[in-house]
Amino acid sequence: MRRTLSVIAILSLTGFAVYVSLRRPHNAAPVASQTKEMPSAEIEALRPKVAAFCGNCHANPPPESFPKDAWFAEVEQGYRFYVDSKRNDLHPPPMNEVVAYFRTLAPKEFPKTTALPTISHSIHFTRSQVPLPPKSRHAAVSHIQSGIDLASFVSCDMVSGEVTATSLIGTTTEQTHLASLNNPAHAVWCDLNRDGHNDLVIADLGSAAPGDHTSGRVVWLKGTGATPPYEPHVLLDGVGRVADVQLADFNGDGHLDLLVAEFGWRKSGRILLLSQRPDGKAVPAFDQQILDKRHGAIHVPVADFNGDGRPDFVALISQEFESVELFLNQADGQFQRHVLFAAGDPSFGSSGIELVDLDHDSDIDVLYTNGDTLDSFYLKPTHGVHWFENEGTQPFTPHRLASLPGATRATAVDLDDDGDLDVVATAYLPSVIRQQSIPQSTETLIWIEQLPHKSFARHTLEIGSQGHMTLHVQDCDSDGKPDLIVGNYSDQAAPVMSSATVWMNRGVSGIPETK
Repeated sequence: MRRTLSVIAILSLTGFAVYVSLRRPHNAAPVASQTKEMPSAEIEALRPKVAAFCGNCHANPPPESFPKDAWFAEVEQGYRFYVDSKRNDLHPPPMNEVVAYFRTLAPKEFPKTTALPTISHSIHFTRSQVPLPPKSRHAAVSHIQSGIDLASFVSCDMVSGEVTATSLIGTTTEQTHLASLNNPAHAVWCDLNRDGHNDLVIADLGSAAPGDHTSGRVVWLKGTGATPPYEPHVLLDGVGRVADVQLADFNGDGHLDLLVAEFGWRKSGRILLLSQRPDGKAVPAFDQQILDKRHGAIHVPVADFNGDGRPDFVALISQEFESVELFLNQADGQFQRHVLFAAGDPSFGSSGIELVDLDHDSDIDVLYTNGDTLDSFYLKPTHGVHWFENEGTQPFTPHRLASLPGATRATAVDLDDDGDLDVVATAYLPSVIRQQSIPQSTETLIWIEQLPHKSFARHTLEIGSQGHMTLHVQDCDSDGKPDLIVGNYSDQAAPVMSSATVWMNRGVSGIPETK
């Protein structure tokens, strides 16, 4: 239970995931640099004891998941969790021996990227900045969703709590205040009460900082068809931090139900199904069912995986679990669980998923990112963008599409208009990392072009910025080309004063097109 996610939620979805600020690092313990390294014979003797203790509740941490000087704090935290759990059924080895074990096998430091990426690709973009909403002091956009038309989008600001609709009018923007919440992490469109008006349902974390509290909420912004356009109603409260909410008719009664990813933190967190009662009340009421008691759920996207007409869902569960799991709807209120991916590293840094048929073979795959820099403040060589290919069996076949330190969100889009789906991905680098000796060439936005035979080519779109928790794709100017809306996320140490950046796609060949 070592982690404290950032999102993202989501940013997200998805991302924290993402995140939207779901995780934060523990207080660093003193570095035990004086700890002697362990002879190989002692390592082999201690290995099964470490595996039995450290791997009892989650995957046994790989020594290479942290550099040497981090392992005192990591091991100390693990022992503290064991004490706090009140368990006494294990036999912990001496802590100094476990520290020496991990330090001996760990790398001195992670490799650093030194080459400056070349920003050259075959697509021309023009960029414009979207101003902050009036109540925002710096950008903290956790999620972006399409608006009521192609020229607009809705954004959630994690810190100010603002939910804002932005209309793109030529080279200018017009913003409409939709709601002031606590810490909105994710928004989804629906018509919850079937009155013909567009509604929004919001996952509200209840705090930007991690904590085991009951301030998480699900809020319904009921469409009024008038001014103001939305009327807020709390559908669920008194729960842990809510990172994602999705809607579908899971029981086939004709009413939309809510699937809730209650991320929580260390002691709180679940996946909940709220089944809407067909009682016709002005504000719908729900029956609550716990589908999974684990904390750390980031995204819960919905799809029919087996073609039986019933909505299933996939859950990204972070914290110490670091797994992507399919929940198949059994039509009796139960769900059959299948593990699609398990990282085998409790600090892998999961940050977001998206469901998509990436290879156009008529089944549903998973796009996945791991790169939580608000967990340990390390840029890890394991961070990146992955495709989990559905070949009809579980787990899915993993493909690593690109390394990307700090990866937070990935989405599929045919960016170059060649008939196949490419991937665009973002990274987030908080100021505490940027102040360290990292190269200014670190990428924060990339395009992964799909080529024949399941191969991919990487293109750098942006370097050197603080980065992003989320992005969204839509054709903002109705020219038939997908554009990118990238949410900006910053902290007070290095504030960014625009909420989003719109990347208008002007076509392939690097020559701006005229309309």
